[in-house]
Amino acid sequence: MPLIVTGLNHRTADIATRERCALSDDALIALTYGFGVPPVRAVVIVATCNRLEVYADAHDASAAARMITRRLSADFAVSPDMVYTHAGADAVHHLLRVACGLDSMVLGEPQILGQIGRAYNTAASCHMLTPDLHRLFAIALQTGKRAHTQTGIGRHTTSVSHAALGLARDAQSVLIIGAGEMAVQAAHAAHERGVPDIHIINRTFEAAQTLAEQVGGQSHAWSDLWGLLARVDCAISATGAPHTVLQAIDLQRMGAGRTTPLTLIDVALPRDVEPSARGLDGLYLYDIDDIQRVVDANIRQRLACVPDVERIIAEESAAFMAWWHGREVVPTIAELRRKVQAVAQAELEAALNQMAHLDDADRQRIERLAHRLVNKILHEPTVNLRQRAQDGDAGDYSRVLRELFALLPDEVSRHAG
Repeated sequence: MPLIVTGLNHRTADIATRERCALSDDALIALTYGFGVPPVRAVVIVATCNRLEVYADAHDASAAARMITRRLSADFAVSPDMVYTHAGADAVHHLLRVACGLDSMVLGEPQILGQIGRAYNTAASCHMLTPDLHRLFAIALQTGKRAHTQTGIGRHTTSVSHAALGLARDAQSVLIIGAGEMAVQAAHAAHERGVPDIHIINRTFEAAQTLAEQVGGQSHAWSDLWGLLARVDCAISATGAPHTVLQAIDLQRMGAGRTTPLTLIDVALPRDVEPSARGLDGLYLYDIDDIQRVVDANIRQRLACVPDVERIIAEESAAFMAWWHGREVVPTIAELRRKVQAVAQAELEAALNQMAHLDDADRQRIERLAHRLVNKILHEPTVNLRQRAQDGDAGDYSRVLRELFALLPDEVSRHAG
């Protein structure tokens, strides 16, 4: 099989190398065109923050892998020992694992499906898809979707921010305290979960305002902190301050005026909330260790789904390989049918020329008889050859059939007619 994948990922390349391999949309298009030269027929390039992989349909798989490795080294200063190559069925299996998130830094992450779709669309827009690559990527997208709908590989979040919000899953109003990296992640997680009422507060109001605009929330001055804590369902504190900013005594006073409990999630290190606040009436306090325990439990649940995902991958990989091997024998079957039909037609015409007395109805009956005989004779060889193709050993049978019937060579028959 002339399909290969040559590339690198987070397991083989350091972060500095992966940064050099980051591609804009225009750069991805340029690179797609750049790799589409002999010995490569066509390519699809999957480029993410953690991988750069070139899937190629090649005239010569080994030569193509060497060419791609040289280009990665020249264009991105990639060391050859960071580059791997899988060919044939191994390349197919690798892509399906990638599509299901089994080869991701975060097990089961769903974003890779969109990135594979982007790669496919880019290759299509560059007219760089062969039937084999088109089919392979269609199977990959189908496999990824099956994995995420039929198993729990992506259902249990491994994101700290999403896990934090999961601790207050019914919250209709969320206060984000801070505007740094963790606060940004928490705000976006709240937005993605569809929380209708998001508030951002920070000592620097402009930073709170910028983040609030990103998530469709409301920004507040620091002086509003305790008033907001008194009325929201959930608060996520992520200030990055070197000391606690929420003291137990203040939280106790605030809680006395509430009618429902407050879920307070402290994702800061050092902690924002005084530890002695844990256990106060009307307050559910969680810190980063609590959240990590949730994340660890979710990872275990995802790991438990891996065997089911592997079964899906095996099914879809087998289906692709059966299709591919079936294509191998199509030229032989077509050439055998062409030759037998040509012989039958010549003999039919010679016989009918000697039976000029027949009317049109009789001539049509004889023509139909000849056609049925050809189909019946060819049926079993066709079925058997297709079955041999699915078993993976059609090559020898195809060659024998061509020799026995003196058929045109494979490459000639592909373009005959």
